[in-house]
Amino acid sequence: MLMVIFGAGASYDSYPSCPPGDARFGDDRPPLAIHLFEEREPFAKIVREFPDCRPIIAELRHRDPNEGVERVLERIQAENANDPVGQREMTAVRYYLQSIIWECEERWELRHSGVTNYSRLLRQIRIHDKANETVCFVTFNYDRMLEKALPALGGNIQAMNDYINSSRYKVFKIHGSVNWRRVISNTPFELRPLSDSSVAREVIRNADYILGQKWITEDYEIATQLTEQKLKTGKQQFALFPALAIPVESKQDFELPPDHLDQLNKIIPEITKLLVIGWRATDAPFLELLAKNARLGLRVDVVCEQKKKGDEVAVNMQKAGVKGNYFTEYQGFTNFVASGKAEAFLRT
Repeated sequence: MLMVIFGAGASYDSYPSCPPGDARFGDDRPPLAIHLFEEREPFAKIVREFPDCRPIIAELRHRDPNEGVERVLERIQAENANDPVGQREMTAVRYYLQSIIWECEERWELRHSGVTNYSRLLRQIRIHDKANETVCFVTFNYDRMLEKALPALGGNIQAMNDYINSSRYKVFKIHGSVNWRRVISNTPFELRPLSDSSVAREVIRNADYILGQKWITEDYEIATQLTEQKLKTGKQQFALFPALAIPVESKQDFELPPDHLDQLNKIIPEITKLLVIGWRATDAPFLELLAKNARLGLRVDVVCEQKKKGDEVAVNMQKAGVKGNYFTEYQGFTNFVASGKAEAFLRT
């Protein structure tokens, strides 16, 4: 079985007509972690919408240059764990991330019109991977670029079960998605008269109480609009919570339905080939999952933009205990799918 892992670098280098280094459409390109809190005008509008995240963004923008965004966020998250104001700040960061990625993805799509490296790679998988086995996709990205490319494999995702029920492909979004919401079973405020934007503000204002009462369920819903913050079921209404994980350095939580994670655990021992695109291999829980369940002698191909970073990925995976035969491609996602290297990998 083939598993393909996508990291932020895959979406960053997703449009072959505008590869990394091309300065056009800079604010529209899907951001890497270091870009998430930059001073961009599209981001500024969202900061104004969720003002509780301002203290954290100020700290991130003016952090020690030797500290990465994920490391600072991990420290802040630990500091805020038992602090009511801090929990409101961290909840606002989730809404901020959900909004900036959603809007950036839509602007980027206006540029590429679906002509992406994702769709080309998935077509190549359909044509050249003749094993007729299930293909497993794991993505750490919040965006929906992979889902929108699935028609190249004959796939289409409309509901949460569609991610894992296909016999041809399965998609696991390890850190959640911009269009995923978790149902809040109870709310300490009157929900019915509120607009969607008001619901988000009330969830942030009451975040410490909602989290303390453990009212955020494992019931996941797909939203069709960014503004969708309420679920109506008959006469009942429920507030929704952004289902995406805050990016931290080493203690990253999984953010996906339990049945998705259960199925992923069962699939990993069946993998014979692993293709890694734009992923830094720093997510300790997932590396542990791979090391524990993956077979020995796995073929691992790493696609990265720079040689140093590609080598780091292989080292990180080997140090975590993922035993395999490693090969690296250093010229990025665009070159990998355009040069014939993807087809050669799929035919091996």
